Amino acid sequence: MKKTMKKLVALVAIFAMLITAIPVSAANDAATHTWVTDKLVGYVPVKSDAKQLSLATTTAKNVSVKVANPKIGKIVYEDLTFMKLIHFVPKRAGKTVVTTKVGKKTFKTNVTVYKYTNPISSVKIGDTTISGSKFAKTDRIYLDYDKYAGKTINLKFNTKKDWYCCYMELKDKDGNDIPNLIKQKEGGSFKGVYVHGGKGNFICNIVFENMKNKGVETLSIVFK
Repeated sequence: MKKTMKKLVALVAIFAMLITAIPVSAANDAATHTWVTDKLVGYVPVKSDAKQLSLATTTAKNVSVKVANPKIGKIVYEDLTFMKLIHFVPKRAGKTVVTTKVGKKTFKTNVTVYKYTNPISSVKIGDTTISGSKFAKTDRIYLDYDKYAGKTINLKFNTKKDWYCCYMELKDKDGNDIPNLIKQKEGGSFKGVYVHGGKGNFICNIVFENMKNKGVETLSIVFK
């Protein structure tokens, strides 16, 4: 009974998160529980995995999505059993329009993808401060795994003007989530990051948002 209740609570939490994440400007079709955002903004990845931008959520079975210019990005689907998530993944800078059809309803989403932009001026990892210039031309840097292996460290990102540090994800080299108990503080601080798993198998993906255009950029730190 307790396990069933925990699963129910988790599903309700996910549903609530998805609903609150939909922009106010999103269009909807109550009959099929479909929400489609009117606008998406992102940045081109250099080496890091492209950040998926939430395009729509729906319970409808028959949904078609078309990108006017596939060179700008692609569509990725994610099924949550009770709901389907539709994401747009940026590939190159430019603008395009995504058309989503649900039954007789048609939705248009204007997409803008910018060139890679470094969102930070510096980052402090443990006792070491790294200049943001390391991220001038790349969104991924490599650190010596042996130096940090088995240690619990803190990270502090100093963002540039108009940028905000949203959250951090820990991944292994296959893209799987690494369970963690990180405590995120205001101002781009993350405490209690335990480095383990082997060389190249512990990756910190940090997501930033540009407060002016609402575009998201991802930086990666690989302990190799």
